Amino acid sequence: MDSFDEEDAASTPPPPSELSTSSASTKYAPSRFPDYEAWTIDKFERFPGFTICHDPSRERTWWWQFGFRMKDNRSQPHKIVWICERCFLRNRLKTTHYVFIASTAGGIVRHLSREHKVVPPSRQRTGPVSGNGGAQRNLLDMLHADPTNPRDQSLLSNLHSLFDPAVNQLLLLDWLTYHNLPFNLVNSERFRRLLLYNNPSLQEEQIPSDRTLVNLLTNEYNRARGPVHVLLQKARSMIHFTFDGWTSRQNASFLGINAHFVDRDWKQWRILLALPALRNRHTGAALADEVADTICAFGLQDRIGYYTLDNATNNDTAMEALAAEFDFDKDERRIRCAPHFLNLAVRAMMYGSKRDNFDELLAHWGDKDFMTEEDEQRQLSDAINELGTDDDFGTPSMEEDLELETAPEQSQDQCQVPEIINAEKVDKYRKFGPFGKLHNIGIALRMNSQLLEDFYEAQRQTAPTEPVLAWVQNVCTRWQSDEAMASRALLKRSAVNRMLSIIEERWVSQGGKEQDRPAILKENLSLEEWKVVATVQKILQPFKVASKQLQGEGISGKRSTSGGFDEYFQVVEMLLDHLELAVQGVIIEENDDHIMEEVHLFDDMDAKTRKLLKIYIKLGWKKLNDYYGKLTSTAYVAAVVFHPCKKWRTLEQLWNQLPSRQTSEWRKTYEGNLTRVWEEKYKDMAHEVACNAVSASESNSALDYIERRLAFSRSLVRPDSQERQSKRRKQSATLPVQDELDQYLSEPPVDNIAYKVDPIAWWRDVGAQLREDGDTTQVPPATPYRGHGSVPSFVE
Repeated sequence: MDSFDEEDAASTPPPPSELSTSSASTKYAPSRFPDYEAWTIDKFERFPGFTICHDPSRERTWWWQFGFRMKDNRSQPHKIVWICERCFLRNRLKTTHYVFIASTAGGIVRHLSREHKVVPPSRQRTGPVSGNGGAQRNLLDMLHADPTNPRDQSLLSNLHSLFDPAVNQLLLLDWLTYHNLPFNLVNSERFRRLLLYNNPSLQEEQIPSDRTLVNLLTNEYNRARGPVHVLLQKARSMIHFTFDGWTSRQNASFLGINAHFVDRDWKQWRILLALPALRNRHTGAALADEVADTICAFGLQDRIGYYTLDNATNNDTAMEALAAEFDFDKDERRIRCAPHFLNLAVRAMMYGSKRDNFDELLAHWGDKDFMTEEDEQRQLSDAINELGTDDDFGTPSMEEDLELETAPEQSQDQCQVPEIINAEKVDKYRKFGPFGKLHNIGIALRMNSQLLEDFYEAQRQTAPTEPVLAWVQNVCTRWQSDEAMASRALLKRSAVNRMLSIIEERWVSQGGKEQDRPAILKENLSLEEWKVVATVQKILQPFKVASKQLQGEGISGKRSTSGGFDEYFQVVEMLLDHLELAVQGVIIEENDDHIMEEVHLFDDMDAKTRKLLKIYIKLGWKKLNDYYGKLTSTAYVAAVVFHPCKKWRTLEQLWNQLPSRQTSEWRKTYEGNLTRVWEEKYKDMAHEVACNAVSASESNSALDYIERRLAFSRSLVRPDSQERQSKRRKQSATLPVQDELDQYLSEPPVDNIAYKVDPIAWWRDVGAQLREDGDTTQVPPATPYRGHGSVPSFVE
């Protein structure tokens, strides 16, 4: 860049490696600023009413390196002015010749060009990436176009017209918000250089600042509220909600409120309606106020469906407040987040109760070997039951229970470290058995670089040809991180044992004083404890599959599994059956050919280890069974019954094959509730239904893991149970058809893979057929669709 003769060296920009790292810097941002110390008292006398207001974050344009930023306090409002540094230092008499209002950039540029021969950087002929960091390319130079040639002029004009700066800003905003990136990223000099290099049609002044993007985000939200309001009001289904807390990296708390529904075109939607900041305590009443305000803002008071929430106590209070305000049954409209109570069940199995530990349970259980398996099971159940009512182990608060942005297997090496590590917390985890010890080992490795190097050296000694891997640390809110920690520990078991040996040898060589004994040596796992870790690792695999099956936004086609609400019963029943077999020492594993086979767990285990494992399993079963008993809403059954490929047959298969949990009251209760909802809301709207002529034969050609696992269990059920199920189907098939609901239920489930993964498509096709028959108003009575994670929705 050209500069003043006397100050050529002073104004020469530094090389790229020395460019300003200010978050507000840009491609042509000043690499230097004028010397403000030159403003002595006598200088101020020449500019009465002027004060210095130097702010590098506001001085991003190239010409600020040639002038002072001052405030003229004589005017109202106060004006920001630019004073030419060169003219100022030369004591030019007429200040009006070199003092310009900062917003009049044209005058400043003309002054620098005429008086000092300084031109804007964009007019200089530089390479693709010049020494001063410039990266903007010119279309004229890129295309080697002749500006005097009409054809080239037309080409350049068309290229410029194809680029819309407003759309560019929206895409930039979408990228930042989607990936939760800081808005001040756009102020990065290197980022702006990248944009300018990739798009020659983009001018530097068209790149928005962080403040511009914040304002644009607010404007976009306000603009979208109108169309979203119309879309919600015209929805075919009721509007269902999920809300949960979220904490930013700056520890700011927000409440995300999502709506889930089916529109008039049978398309499923999940929309973030609001993200209010939570500045006070996260009480249930405070959460309910925010949700109620959002519901009223969109006029949804009469279209409220179901709420899917986790099991925090403040959500219980929030549901009570919302039910009182909008007049609905809080128990009926409350849906429990399946992945959340699966997390609680697994953590109960891995760490037990927050009041008791496994050594105490073993002591309560007794040490004698029981003569029969039945006696042992009875004694185990008594020991577990005498724990009394226990709150959820480590139930996360809203601040702690954060959704991870990546899957557990993608973030295994980037787990959080507790902020405070003390002896009390370490002792607490050690009481939780081998998994608590693995947790403490990870903490020690994170806190001491020498121990971490010992772990790496132990890996190199025990397995020279294998890669050296980092330790995987668990986090308090996700059991998958515990499973990942155990997997890595088992993989590097020899290295862990060798590391502890190295540490002990070093301690002994330094004197072996008890007060100097490294604390990590207390975390040494015995042979029996390693067996427990390996066995529990096998037991956790179906939970891992179930968690993945329930993941997703609930919209078919986006992934292989979409977290269908109709899968709740099947998943929980499969896991309960899995734990009931595991406590007997047997699990069912699937080989590479998708063939199920039994695997024995307790072979080569002593009595104490076997008892310890049964305590682990029984605690997990107890927690899962407790939450299974809370699935009382009619919506749970309706989601299965109104799935055209499942209906009552799926539930009968589940309940008939598991007599230990079967009760005749289950179907009667659910069926009565379902009929009551039908008669109160839909029967008067009913018209004749013509079901699709789709083959109803049972097919196993497209079973997922959960279904294959349940089918294997059914094959082990006594024949009389299957015979009862067959008779019940025949009896139900002979019932007289009374209305639309009876006709729908009298038809066998359809056998169509497309409808299995997208039940909404079946109801849509039925509606299309009804319209062909002349009925344009009929809507299926209660169509489940797959909501976010596990959100139920009914087309009403």
